[in-house]
Amino acid sequence: MHVAAWKRHIGLYPVPAVDEALGQRLAEYRSTKETLRFPLSKPVPLELIAEIVQFLVRQRAADHT
Repeated sequence: MHVAAWKRHIGLYPVPAVDEALGQRLAEYRSTKETLRFPLSKPVPLELIAEIVQFLVRQRAADHT
């Protein structure tokens, strides 16, 4: 997972395929299939980012078992 600070947003990528419920929560931040953009004009949703990271950790752990 990578994070980049840009002039108007923070980018998070690559974002894995997620379940429908999480996908709906990410929809407003999605800029491409694997990229999320969090505008600097709004508070950064830290709890949502933590959920994405936890989802990715679980997914990768399942792939390696």
